[in-house]
Amino acid sequence: MKERSRDGLDRLHLHLADHLPLVEVDQARMTRVLAHLIENGVKFTDSAVDVIADRIDEGTLVMVRDYGPGLPKKIQAGVIDLFDQAVDISTRSKGGLGAGLALAKVTLEAHGIDLHIDSSPGAGTAVSFVLPDADI
Repeated sequence: MKERSRDGLDRLHLHLADHLPLVEVDQARMTRVLAHLIENGVKFTDSAVDVIADRIDEGTLVMVRDYGPGLPKKIQAGVIDLFDQAVDISTRSKGGLGAGLALAKVTLEAHGIDLHIDSSPGAGTAVSFVLPDADI
């Protein structure tokens, strides 16, 4: 049996498109946004967590996708409110304050960027945003 790392990074799969454009963002804050999203993905699944960066017409799509329990539609909006985890026995037992998605959302909104959640019970969760190209 393969031993798993405590931080879950052994389950992290990066999918980065070739020739991604430069983006103009606060690097430290965007790093923190990705850290929050990856930490949530690793926390709520025992399988892989995909981190995807791909070129789309609007800019660079960044997505963190897990294959955990997913979220019912009725609580998806509330899960990004500060300190509000999707409260049931399977999520509250995972620990944390429930602030990761809320902090990611606030940081992205400060950059004029929307955070999107696509989730279904039993099918995992994908959290994504689009970074605009840098004006160079």
